[in-house]
Amino acid sequence: MPTNNNSKLFEKQQKVYPKRVWGKYRKIKWLLMFITLGIYYLAPWVRWDRGFNAPDQAILIDIPNSRAYFFFIEIWPQEVYYITGLLIIAAVGLFLLPVSLEGHGVGIYAHKRSGQIYLFGSKESFKEIVKKE
Repeated sequence: MPTNNNSKLFEKQQKVYPKRVWGKYRKIKWLLMFITLGIYYLAPWVRWDRGFNAPDQAILIDIPNSRAYFFFIEIWPQEVYYITGLLIIAAVGLFLLPVSLEGHGVGIYAHKRSGQIYLFGSKESFKEIVKKE
């Protein structure tokens, strides 16, 4: 430990200021957020006629009667495997979309570690990949 009082062990902390961000993608983000939140808040008030002695709310999860309604679709507990299949297809699609768009300049879908990029078993340096593009 230095005994000299003039030596600095730490640099003075620099202040961090927020930066206003605006552009095309920020506008798209706000538009999508506005639309999805509008759907979320307005959906309970949308009515759908299902006939006599049936609920008229368009989107409804009826827990006591073990049913779910989504506009003209009525889902019973034994049909949950359809929903499971749709969720699996959506998950696979979320994985395959970036992989399929990789060659179109969208980005590199890979794990980056210490300057090396591993693309499905092949090891290439970042500079080689940038030169290819």
